[in-house]
Amino acid sequence: MRTVGRKLGTIGMVLLSGIVLDGEAPQPKFPVSQTIESFLKDPVSTLVAEGLTSDDFKKNTLRAEHIRIALSNLAEGCANLGITKPEYYEEAKDCIATTLAVALDSQLSPYHESVEYVTTFGNNGLYLTHLNIVLGSWKRLTNDDSYQSLNRRISAHLAKKTCEDPERNILSYPTLEYKWPADQTAALYSIWLFDQNYGTTISKEPVKEWVAYMDQRKTEKRTGLYVSEVTGNYPEAENPRGCALSWSIRYMATFAPEKAVQQWERYKLHFKQDYYTFAGFREWQQGYDSFQDADSGPIILGNGVAATAFAIGASNVLGDEKTSVQLERTEATSRLAIFLFGNQELKTMTNSFLARAIEFNIHTMERQ
Repeated sequence: MRTVGRKLGTIGMVLLSGIVLDGEAPQPKFPVSQTIESFLKDPVSTLVAEGLTSDDFKKNTLRAEHIRIALSNLAEGCANLGITKPEYYEEAKDCIATTLAVALDSQLSPYHESVEYVTTFGNNGLYLTHLNIVLGSWKRLTNDDSYQSLNRRISAHLAKKTCEDPERNILSYPTLEYKWPADQTAALYSIWLFDQNYGTTISKEPVKEWVAYMDQRKTEKRTGLYVSEVTGNYPEAENPRGCALSWSIRYMATFAPEKAVQQWERYKLHFKQDYYTFAGFREWQQGYDSFQDADSGPIILGNGVAATAFAIGASNVLGDEKTSVQLERTEATSRLAIFLFGNQELKTMTNSFLARAIEFNIHTMERQ
């Protein structure tokens, strides 16, 4: 953790050196939650408060996974905001610089040296994916090429791993045999983002092969939806799952837009539940008695909290305004209910770094 502190201390000095003291009108406050504001001011304290240790990152624990996903969502959201609202450009740039300092820190990666010096990336798919998204977000916002080499090497590695894998879905962790299409869509998005930033075509072949494999081998016949895990060894692997579909479709909307629209319409048909002006997405299909876990979050009346939240992002990038408005009403009402009547566990969960980073990202995505 001390290494992070030293790096972020340097960033802090850079920020201070840029303060304008000539009487200009102050910029509007950077529109982030208190959780994110606290992280940007003091990342180390935020990570410690979330219960993180260096061992979590070396051992790829669930807590470390959540932080890595939070960092990529925060970086994406800051890029979205800095591009669509130029008045926040400097704050957005500093935000991504902070996420980069944390994501690249040698104590917080699965490697024993700085990832910039790693020659064999191995099967740390999830870490590499979300680091790659942070790197791509930096380039997308700033057009700065400082991280081009690392960004390219990770993109090429993820592309090669995808094309060489028998199931065209890479391992998220070197110690687990499971392969989740939801994680794969994030990996493909990270490569696609590199291509968009640099005018390359590294993502073309892995996207083509992944879509073909999922269509031919891992689509549930009854619904036409992608299954949740491809090796068949994870619980309910052959069943489509709400949190996975919402997550996947919002990434697919970038690198496979026609396929994303197809999956979205089928997903709404089989998983969406309407309540007048509100809506939610089921975690499992009607009639399936299954489980909730860290991925799904709480399941209420069959609706998954994660499935419903991630679907806001999917509906935004696909331009489905009706569904987006319904889901945002549900989100606002649920947050108010938790604030007024929720127990401490629910309140802590909804204000966690992961929850707030994802929320920030999905609400900065422009409707297409």
